Amino acid sequence: MRVVALTQPKKTQSEASSVAEVIESLPEETDLIVIDEDGEVLPLASEAAAEVIKVADPQWCPVGVTPGAASCSGPKPSFNGPGGLIEWLINESPNKAGVIWIEADYVGTLALEGGPVVLDNNLSISNFALTINGGWTSGKNLDPNTPSTFNVPFNITGWTGAVTINNIVVDSASGAGVVALWVQTKGNIVINNVDVQNTTTDGGASFDNSLGTGSVTVNNSTFNNNQGINATGLTISSTNAVTLKNITAMGNKVRGAFINNNIALTPKPVTLSGTNNFSYNKKDGLFIYTKGAITLSNVTAVGNTEGIGTYLSNDFSDTKPSAVTIKGTNNFSENGWDGLRVYTYGAITISNITANDNGTDPNRTGAYFLGGDINNPYDYDHTAYGKGVYLYNYN
Repeated sequence: MRVVALTQPKKTQSEASSVAEVIESLPEETDLIVIDEDGEVLPLASEAAAEVIKVADPQWCPVGVTPGAASCSGPKPSFNGPGGLIEWLINESPNKAGVIWIEADYVGTLALEGGPVVLDNNLSISNFALTINGGWTSGKNLDPNTPSTFNVPFNITGWTGAVTINNIVVDSASGAGVVALWVQTKGNIVINNVDVQNTTTDGGASFDNSLGTGSVTVNNSTFNNNQGINATGLTISSTNAVTLKNITAMGNKVRGAFINNNIALTPKPVTLSGTNNFSYNKKDGLFIYTKGAITLSNVTAVGNTEGIGTYLSNDFSDTKPSAVTIKGTNNFSENGWDGLRVYTYGAITISNITANDNGTDPNRTGAYFLGGDINNPYDYDHTAYGKGVYLYNYN
């Protein structure tokens, strides 16, 4: 859908609530034509014309600049395609840190975008910090209750600077060999109020800064019902600290969440606070590999039918042991393999745990008979799966 002013307006209109307001904002002697997606001219007084004019548009601005300023891109009809924001970023090459503001009612459909939205290292801004602000209402105001939506994959790859994403929903995205929400950079990654759900891409969300030194922070976000062939709800790969708060990753094809920062040269912690749920995934609920301390709070990981509720491993150094701490109220029940399994050289501190009725998967690896007396439990390898809680402290 397009709005065409036959003479150039003096100012960019960043937001309009009615046809009348748009017409009033134009200079005198400006002719306005509203065209639908089939190229048909719409009557200005029609409801269809009003909906076209109210289409939410993304725009890029330098850091600190209010949308609509002269140094911004101006609103674009989409990210992809002719006249889209990516075309503007390529042509104008702003070469500085910036913010992409996306209106609260923006819906990046397949029909609008034509395919995945990809911001990559072909853009000059890839060497700088980038913030994606969904849920934009006016000025610099964001409404977390009205996030911007994409029905196609949204990827930021080959980046160098820090990447922050606020108030975005990726819903029902599809495509083989792609991830619904992918951030790959050498800098810090910060994710706030993001939902990735109902996708059939190979992965749900993937946040990867393992080629750099940045940390990863994810707050108040959900990663549910991602059903692609290899889909884990949330995957994090990093060489620095990973900090999460209020995370839900449920009903995914493989795991709920997989977190790996064990390639860090020195131990870096993994911390999960708030209230968190990793339940009803086909394989494991929560899986953590790290050299650093692991601290979890208020974790529910139940009903993961062919895997472990929560698997924690920081047993990578006997000379620099890192602790495992589980606080709050936690439930690791009714999982196909174990409820909770921990491998560490450090101290283990656990409180308020329920871990009932695990080992329900008939295909899990059972206790292995080592030889001797078949009736003697000590003649079995009890590292096998099927336990409520298995804690292995090498010391």
